[in-house]
Amino acid sequence: MLIPGKEIPSWFVPQRTVSWAKIQVPNNCPLDDWVGFSLCFLLKSYAIPPELCNHEIDCYLFSRNGKKLISTRRLPPMDPCSPHLYILYLSIDQFRDEILKDDFWSDIEFALKCYCCNSLQVVRCGCRLVCKQDVEDWNKLKSKFNENDRAMNALNKYLYKMSKVMQDDSVSSMLTRADKMKINSAIINGKSLIDNHGNQHRETCVFVDFMKELE
Repeated sequence: MLIPGKEIPSWFVPQRTVSWAKIQVPNNCPLDDWVGFSLCFLLKSYAIPPELCNHEIDCYLFSRNGKKLISTRRLPPMDPCSPHLYILYLSIDQFRDEILKDDFWSDIEFALKCYCCNSLQVVRCGCRLVCKQDVEDWNKLKSKFNENDRAMNALNKYLYKMSKVMQDDSVSSMLTRADKMKINSAIINGKSLIDNHGNQHRETCVFVDFMKELE
């Protein structure tokens, strides 16, 4: 999944390196609880025009036995210098046999490489070990997200009607100054609430789309 975005969502564990993601496996997380691995890379393309290069990117798994190519994708044209998020989900079924070859993996390492040209920059990356509990949590979040979205839409319609009413002199002239201040303050607070919800909405939308891939 490739989408516009300039910040890696907080759900991912940030990495110190640019294109090298290391997932630390908790001691209390048995293999049966793993669902897969989620990687997020912040990319910038400097290809002008964008159609000059459909960047081909490779993702590798690194283990004690060396590296293994696990994913290759050709990206669609990207607006020059505009940051994008490349989110990749890797099912545990792809790696179960590889992991079981070793007695124990405390770290699982992935790397993103681009060999086609020098116009694609990997700015930073984040990663996460996805467990069954994550899927359950996100299903609950998706339900709550839909409820909040309906509530915010209803609030937005109500504020619009209130603003129109306050612009009607035949109505506003009947209100005291204190009532006008109270109503205008409520409208401002309501709009601020919607704006804050919009910021959370954008980040949550990323994961709602991402969880559809898991399903």
